[in-house]
Amino acid sequence: MGVRMKRSFSSLAADIKADALLARLAGGRLLILGGDRPTSADIAIGGQPLLAAIRLNDPAFEPARGGESRLRPVEPVPGLQDGTPTWCRFETALGQAMFDGTAGSGSKNDLIVNPIQQDGEVWVEEFVFEESRGG
Repeated sequence: MGVRMKRSFSSLAADIKADALLARLAGGRLLILGGDRPTSADIAIGGQPLLAAIRLNDPAFEPARGGESRLRPVEPVPGLQDGTPTWCRFETALGQAMFDGTAGSGSKNDLIVNPIQQDGEVWVEEFVFEESRGG
């Protein structure tokens, strides 16, 4: 007989989960895109316009506290083409997708971005990753 259990994690467990995931992003990239966001980060980017590609630091994120981790400051990059960002993808240095986020909605795991212009400066003021504690 199988039993389904709803889990909740301590802050320490949420920190460990976040740090393990985010460590894989060292030297990776933050891709800022327009168009429709795929339903899963396992789905390759198709015809969605790539508006900017930002190189992440090593390490990319500060250590998690209470399941939250802040992106370390990144260098500005030129926009690749004109467009309005609708989503973003974080990928490893080997180009493996780790997770997607929405651009522009303002919740913690989302990226707030203004319209991008080709060759215009693109930067990230702040991005906070939040690992769910369940419950």
